Amino acid sequence: MLFAIIATTLLSCKQKTEKTTASTKPLPIDVIREYYNKVEKLKLPLNWNEYLAANTQHILFTDKDTLEFGQGVQEHSLIGVFPDTSKYFGFLLSYPGDDVYPIIMTFDKMGKRISFESDFNYGCGGSDCEYICNYSDFIVEKNLHFYSITKSYIKACEDETENMDTTNVEYRVTEVHGQISRAGKVKVEKAKDVEFKTWPYNSPENPMRKHK
Repeated sequence: MLFAIIATTLLSCKQKTEKTTASTKPLPIDVIREYYNKVEKLKLPLNWNEYLAANTQHILFTDKDTLEFGQGVQEHSLIGVFPDTSKYFGFLLSYPGDDVYPIIMTFDKMGKRISFESDFNYGCGGSDCEYICNYSDFIVEKNLHFYSITKSYIKACEDETENMDTTNVEYRVTEVHGQISRAGKVKVEKAKDVEFKTWPYNSPENPMRKHK
């Protein structure tokens, strides 16, 4: 229950991004190719954190870009494109919030939007409760399989208990896996906890106290 509350809070801190599967009006292919050729071709495998730190060739979408490139991209940045295929164009975008979050956007060769996906559970966002995110990253492999991993500590809000000595601390390692299909469809699996531990907050084994 606690994790669900925290997760909801974290998501609310992020800039909300509309998830779409297809646009009703295809874009002209020359417009898609123009944007496709504006930025660097991604070299896979890709580590999101390392790529953001090394790559400065970002294009911040404006109102004009929103009209040309489709709804949902204003104030997002185009930071790279996936290798061209005979089936689709693939774009890697970012959007700001408590962190800088990845988006994968694809179009078929007729200009119709296939996917616009950002639900990767990536990011060390803030929280109204005590939350420490040790690590978060997003990886895209050569076969276009991708995954995110986030390691975090979460403690109950102080107003949820009268005795803080009994407050538990949760440690989670959460992963989300997905794939860009050969047809350009971005498929994302549900988030899974691959590791979970809990301690009383006042326990000497609680690693969160070391961050004080």
